[in-house]
Amino acid sequence: MYPQLLKLLKAAKLINVTGNSTSPFSWTGGKTLLVVIGDSIDKGPQSIEVLDLWMSLTPQAEKAQGRIVHLLGNHEAEFLADPAQNKSEAFRAELTQKGLSVDQITQPQYPRAQFLLSLPIAAKVGAWIFAHSGFYTHMKWTDFKNTASIFLNYPTLSTYQNSFFIGAWSILEAKKWEIKSIPRIGVEEALTASRLAGIVFGHQPKAFGIEGECGISSDRRLIKIDNGMAPEAGSHEGSILNFPNPSQLLSNHLNDLPKMTVNAILPTGFTQELKIEH
Repeated sequence: MYPQLLKLLKAAKLINVTGNSTSPFSWTGGKTLLVVIGDSIDKGPQSIEVLDLWMSLTPQAEKAQGRIVHLLGNHEAEFLADPAQNKSEAFRAELTQKGLSVDQITQPQYPRAQFLLSLPIAAKVGAWIFAHSGFYTHMKWTDFKNTASIFLNYPTLSTYQNSFFIGAWSILEAKKWEIKSIPRIGVEEALTASRLAGIVFGHQPKAFGIEGECGISSDRRLIKIDNGMAPEAGSHEGSILNFPNPSQLLSNHLNDLPKMTVNAILPTGFTQELKIEH
């Protein structure tokens, strides 16, 4: 959803139009940390433009002492695991229409493939985990990080076929875990065991019974950011989750959660409080 993405990034004052045909957008976010929680492909007709945008902005952000961290989504992992799968039919059609081969997206000698093969599975920012589906129960963070490093130090396409990435209950794939008491309790217990405050996740546009906007659990430990921008999810405008006081992310004390300031930046540039789960 390339035009909608550009609108959001402009609204958040993260990019400007340059007028340069080779690099049409410049990073204006300064020292901002922008975390992208995956699914930049298979979610609209301009996946290549979206990938190229991230590839262009990432070094610009670093030069400004900011950072863009793009995580794996289930669609990136599934495509790398099996580029011929039915779910990626629209993306393959886009590649054909643009004169690109699957190899140019999967083989490491090509820049776009290098980008996809470099994506981490999750990120820890202060005491918070950012991950595509957010389901995290089976190991402490240090063990999870070590396991991910083993897989992703030298990834091949077969790497992504492992259940660690595309298993039904992986941190990229699991759905509806937040509405089932046992897995949800397990996630929160795992967070506590690793001295973590919470998780920011996407993947489920209707999580917490909230559609078309960001939502937060009643205990403020779980934040969902999938607004359902893709056509099959309702073509909602989207928003960008915003922590205006990022130092608050450092605390893992649960009694600090009610004090944490978090909102969503809308395409208009205005901010909106997060809706609390039903």
